[in-house]
Amino acid sequence: MVQRSGTDRMEVGVNTMSFMWRGPARDALDALARKGYRRFEVMASPPHFDPMMDRAEAVAFGRFLRDAGLVVETINMPSLDQNLASASAEMRDYTVRLFERLIAIAEDIGARGIIVVTGRVQPVGATG
Repeated sequence: MVQRSGTDRMEVGVNTMSFMWRGPARDALDALARKGYRRFEVMASPPHFDPMMDRAEAVAFGRFLRDAGLVVETINMPSLDQNLASASAEMRDYTVRLFERLIAIAEDIGARGIIVVTGRVQPVGATG
């Protein structure tokens, strides 16, 4: 908790991006929960948190969250391998399917929302 004023307190959540390449989201949440955090934004990038996990895996993850008293506020799929604004219809279709699956997972685990990036940030060719 972070002290605001008087007895008001504001809960602080943690994004799992710094754990994304080191292991599963569940391990990251366990480690962060031991430090007192309870609210999270989970990065949806395999193998950290697979946006194509099956429903049984999502339900088990949701059970873990409830049992541990943790909340995933949002799921964020970094725009590394998908692009809703692609000129390629196949890429757009693939990305839509990923987001549809992510919405279902969010429901299964009790997440309050997902983050949608409408296109890729591409610094190639940028001048400064």
